[in-house]
Amino acid sequence: MNTTVCKFCDKQFYREFESKKKYCQPLCFFLDHVLISDDCWLWTGAKTKGYGQMGREYAHRFSWKHFHGPTGKMSVLHKCDVPSCVKPPHLFLGNQKDNVLDAWRKGRHKIPDNSGERQGRAKLTRVTVAYIRTNRNISAVLLAAKFKVTSNHIRAIRQGLYWK
Repeated sequence: MNTTVCKFCDKQFYREFESKKKYCQPLCFFLDHVLISDDCWLWTGAKTKGYGQMGREYAHRFSWKHFHGPTGKMSVLHKCDVPSCVKPPHLFLGNQKDNVLDAWRKGRHKIPDNSGERQGRAKLTRVTVAYIRTNRNISAVLLAAKFKVTSNHIRAIRQGLYWK
């Protein structure tokens, strides 16, 4: 073991002989990689998809644990909607549902519209549906055979149950 000085707090600490460790504790590493301002505290270290990364842990999760306590299985969400922010008052806990709803409300998570022909397995288009609805004199059985769907499907389209 040898003695070295923490890059952040200048405190002497022991490290393994071959270790390249520069900080006496994880908090010093954390604080050395944060740009502190009145607004957000921005993570300046490594990032994954905009979120600060401390080894295998997200920086905002580390911040929450250090300043507030354990998270359990909860997600740590951002009130400010800045992924690299690690300021404790800007963070809050929520479950996965809260996380998705929060992203959706803030416009970061679009719910895909897979209706109609945008649905991957669709056999019909808006044009064929319009044809089915306007040609009520052609039987559902004949139209089903023509478009390779069931006659019940044709009836449901005509009744407005499908392809609204």
